[in-house]
Amino acid sequence: MNIFVIIVLYNPTEEDLQHTKHVAEIEAGFIIDNSEKASLPNKIGKMNYICNKKNLGIAEAQNMALQKIISKDSESYVVFFDQDSRFIPTYAKDIVAEYIKIKKKFPI
Repeated sequence: MNIFVIIVLYNPTEEDLQHTKHVAEIEAGFIIDNSEKASLPNKIGKMNYICNKKNLGIAEAQNMALQKIISKDSESYVVFFDQDSRFIPTYAKDIVAEYIKIKKKFPI
């Protein structure tokens, strides 16, 4: 089971960047930045960083990351966040584990 995190940024504060860097050390995925200037290196921890250099909107940024994930691994889980999301380090894994439990208990 692969879990990827997608974080979308737009003119993040220093606090937003620090939290994002912390998440990138724990989770795999993509950081998509809709800011005009890059805030992070292209690879940070387990995550890839892409700066669009313009505001494409949250949905287009999320879709950009989804396309990259699906092209590598179509059997994965994705958890979406934006720059002001704050959560414990195991949140993405915990939420996917709960989803799997519910899916088994109530199959469709």
